[in-house]
Amino acid sequence: MRGNELYAVTDLQGKPLFFFTESNEIDFRPMITRAADKLMELGISRPMLVFDRGGYDVHFFKELSEKADFITWAKHLADKTLARIPEDSFTVGLFFKNKRYLVAEEFRTVKETIQTAKNDGRDSASSMTLRLVVIKDVKTNKRVGIFTNNTSKPFYDIAYYMLQRWGDSENFFKEMMARFNLNYHPGYDIKELEQQPLIENPDIPLIKKAIRMLKNEVRELAREILIAEGKLARRKDKRLNKRISNLHKEIAEKKEDIIQFESKLTTTPDKISILDHLNGKAMGRADLEKKKLYDLMQFMAFHSREHLVEIFRDCYDDHRDIKPVLDMITTRAGSIKLIGQTLFVILDWIEYKKHREAAEAFCHLLNKKAIKLVGRLKVKLSFHISRTPRQSVNN
Repeated sequence: MRGNELYAVTDLQGKPLFFFTESNEIDFRPMITRAADKLMELGISRPMLVFDRGGYDVHFFKELSEKADFITWAKHLADKTLARIPEDSFTVGLFFKNKRYLVAEEFRTVKETIQTAKNDGRDSASSMTLRLVVIKDVKTNKRVGIFTNNTSKPFYDIAYYMLQRWGDSENFFKEMMARFNLNYHPGYDIKELEQQPLIENPDIPLIKKAIRMLKNEVRELAREILIAEGKLARRKDKRLNKRISNLHKEIAEKKEDIIQFESKLTTTPDKISILDHLNGKAMGRADLEKKKLYDLMQFMAFHSREHLVEIFRDCYDDHRDIKPVLDMITTRAGSIKLIGQTLFVILDWIEYKKHREAAEAFCHLLNKKAIKLVGRLKVKLSFHISRTPRQSVNN
């Protein structure tokens, strides 16, 4: 079994909104469409999606444009093409993460090759007019292109969104891997697997792909027959007659294969049991319920921590180590004591004065929120820092 991919859809600040876990056999572009559909379900009538070059495809752009706006790096755009954009077109400056950029824009029609269309089972190549936003690094003079179908946002906003794609989202994944065990896969036993929901049958896309490839081959063979017949009309040639006959036989064989595949497609179930899919192999897919629930809990923990970080910013003025200091406070040992309907949480003494004062201010802000436990024990929580160091006991 191959590995799995986790696709996280984040907001502009890199915070996750939701995620999908799929086999890495699944192409990236369907996941973008799936994200757009999910955002629309959540009430965003026309979402704007920012993604990398892996999602670049002209025909896909046309389909996605029917429901969403998109921003992505421009592919197949030579440096010479970008260099021909006049200097006076760069009319707006943009400062982003200690770098200065100048921004320009123009419209450009992009078109896929006919071979790309045929490989996808289509007879004609797709084309589309897109907005090309170009950013120029003031220091290096390097130019980079961005494609978008959005025409209402200012071009400097488009540049900012694309630049924001780098950094925050990567940092999010690094933090989720390091702190929240995002790559952890809970174990399964056979009895649990038997109770899991059915999964998408992986044979379906393989059969459809085989049918598309065979149909493309039939078209190519038919084209070769037309060429050979044209040559035969100009001069008689037994070798051409034999070649045409062989080509017809090949077409007949491939059409028979297509009929068999199409027949198999009608009898192949859309969903199957994970045990049927594994067929005795080790568990490899991570999109079962236990993994999804585990990841969901980790994402909830991530958001809870981010909320605590925002509260802690009012208590600690050194932005360089806000998270490490917060982690030191929230993971600190201590004691609890239930008095009446209040559960007192008393964390151990903190030696360093700056950190201790920040922790005390943090506890004060939390206590102002009157936090209560959810469940059978509905008690109020009250957080405090011990006023004295814990005394060690020596024998």
